[in-house]
Amino acid sequence: MRWTRHITKSCLAEAVNLSISPAWERVRKLEESGLIKGYRAEVD
Repeated sequence: MRWTRHITKSCLAEAVNLSISPAWERVRKLEESGLIKGYRAEVD
């Protein structure tokens, strides 16, 4: 079983050493460009 989930905005920002707004804006742009295609859970 493998679970993939969104992390909190603050955890993401801390991990990439940015403030919350710029970090989340980058995620949004990656989603729009197709580099992030989705989020899912896989159960076997």
